[in-house]
Amino acid sequence: MIHCVDINHSLSRFLHLQKPHTLDATNKKHKKMTANSKEWIQYATATLMVVSGVVLSFISFFTKDDVTDGVLWYMAQALTFAGAIFGVNVYFRTKLGESETKIKQYIDENFGQEKTKTHSRNNAS
Repeated sequence: MIHCVDINHSLSRFLHLQKPHTLDATNKKHKKMTANSKEWIQYATATLMVVSGVVLSFISFFTKDDVTDGVLWYMAQALTFAGAIFGVNVYFRTKLGESETKIKQYIDENFGQEKTKTHSRNNAS
């Protein structure tokens, strides 16, 4: 029985010592990631992947006079990753823009006329 209490005490002491090392959400020193910084990280990693694939392909070609299968596979993965990052982002931006336009048109058509009707009624009185 005493042995279990000692283990629990040691465990709680260990967890208490580990608590200051965890990241605190209220810590003012850490900046929160914004949507803009997230996009820049995505674009940077996609660009670095493509550049690294091109550099690796040139190095393989100039050293062996052949681009090996592994290098081609890496280049294909880099292009796929970059295409996914750029393509998905562009697709969602255009769809979001289309949706915003449709919503604005709907609001203007349905609610904009009511405002002008009520405004003209108030002026006529």
